[in-house]
Amino acid sequence: MINDIRKQDHLHSQVRKYPHNNQLKEYYQKYRNMITSLIRNAEKSYFKTELQKAEKNSKLKWKLIGKQIDKN
Repeated sequence: MINDIRKQDHLHSQVRKYPHNNQLKEYYQKYRNMITSLIRNAEKSYFKTELQKAEKNSKLKWKLIGKQIDKN
């Protein structure tokens, strides 16, 4: 995932360097959207598994919920 983010950053710099290259811009936008959805799905999966681990520990469960609320 880190390599994908680096590639996204590189594509962003290329798009800024060549703003009239529409094909590159479309590729960047699709790649950016894919990375964003991957990150969102990874976060959802992480919090879901952590909440399942903290099923009987209400203090830890509320700590996780607080992290998620503060983030948004």
